[in-house]
Amino acid sequence: MRNKKVKDERIIQVQNKILGEAYFVTVLLLFISILVKAYVMKCDYTNYITELIIIILSAIYIAVRSMMCGNNLMDTSKRNKTLCVLGAFGASIVITAINGVRNYTNYGEHYSGLLDWHFLATLAVTFISSFVLISIGILFVYLCHQKGQQRIEKKLNDDIEED
Repeated sequence: MRNKKVKDERIIQVQNKILGEAYFVTVLLLFISILVKAYVMKCDYTNYITELIIIILSAIYIAVRSMMCGNNLMDTSKRNKTLCVLGAFGASIVITAINGVRNYTNYGEHYSGLLDWHFLATLAVTFISSFVLISIGILFVYLCHQKGQQRIEKKLNDDIEED
């Protein structure tokens, strides 16, 4: 009979932290690749769609897998809800700024300046639509989190009733 080597929990936590950091670096490099291809090299989206799909699918996998295992993706405290709103607001500002720079560099000759109402309307539509879409995404994650928590509570209650 072979003895399995028991791993120390601290070692496992450090390994998980390293793997998490490696994932973050990989996603960051993919995002930088997308930005370089889109804005510096002015490539068509078909040239960076692979990187975008990898980022989206890996994020979806992590979210779904975490919810299935019962990990808390969303802290439902008032402070975290405020941070989610601020995060959505900040991400919308970043998206609006990136889109505004690209829009102005491509179509700047059609505007009378930075305060042209067409340009400002484009920025407003970009901000509002990105804020709404990000908020819908956060709401979807929250609802899936709630469903996963209900499933785990039901499973725990069933296990308690069996004992």
